[in-house]
Amino acid sequence: MTPRGYASTEIRKLAEHALADVEMESVTLYKLLRVFERLLTRFEDDQKAKRIHTVYNYNYTIQDQRAYLQRTLKRGEKTAFEDLFLTLENRIHAIVTFLALLELLNAQELELIQGEGMNNFWLTLPEPEGRMNSIDIRRLYASSVGIFGT
Repeated sequence: MTPRGYASTEIRKLAEHALADVEMESVTLYKLLRVFERLLTRFEDDQKAKRIHTVYNYNYTIQDQRAYLQRTLKRGEKTAFEDLFLTLENRIHAIVTFLALLELLNAQELELIQGEGMNNFWLTLPEPEGRMNSIDIRRLYASSVGIFGT
């Protein structure tokens, strides 16, 4: 009897095919779920690696918004709080303007006047030191007449 030249290759292919058949017979729902879970984990890791964050550069600065507020507000003239925000472009612009407003209030370069009711505010530039407005003069006069007048 003469040996066949490709017998070892054929036996290897038959063994691989038989192994695949045995493996398919031993597949359980648990094994399928475990493989699926590993695939999902690998997919999520790939997605995390691809995640891109976009950084926007806005042309708003607190210093520019401080200047805007100081230009908009007038001495002795009340401006409604809401009116300052009506002309702003977007939410970020409003936030930067609000931060500038807080800085000006903290530096006492603006006066906040509370009106009656809820959320009723006006803003104005304060009078310069040493200069009295007409309301202060009337109060001073009324108090001096009350003290010295008969």
